[in-house]
Amino acid sequence: MSERLERVEAILEVLAQQTLANAQATARNTEAIERLFAATAQNTEAIGQVFAAIAQTRESIAELRASIAELRQVVEQQNRAITYLMSQD
Repeated sequence: MSERLERVEAILEVLAQQTLANAQATARNTEAIERLFAATAQNTEAIGQVFAAIAQTRESIAELRASIAELRQVVEQQNRAITYLMSQD
């Protein structure tokens, strides 16, 4: 009976060590997962900022196109005025 009790105690000791190792590994994995979630949140925020920057860039491009169109009209008017003035000589 004593030998059997020693085997049971040895098995229980191994199980206790394995349980401790599993608990430690679970804690490390939990910390890693928490870091990954934090990084994912930061990446999501950064992606949102990129999309906002893209929207601003598109708006700026539209404004630039409108300004270019206005400048073209001014240049055309100036060219017509120059042509008219030169034809008066």
